[in-house]
Amino acid sequence: MDRAVILVGTETGTAEDLADELAATLGDAGVETEIVDMEEAEPGLLD
Repeated sequence: MDRAVILVGTETGTAEDLADELAATLGDAGVETEIVDMEEAEPGLLD
């Protein structure tokens, strides 16, 4: 299964809304997604 990590950095919430829509679209295509706030992301996340 394909996997995608969506990193989000936002002040107004707009980027988070877009990330949710992208994750839903990717999920419909069979891609496992994870949305992560940029402030909480660690380098190993992208392994």
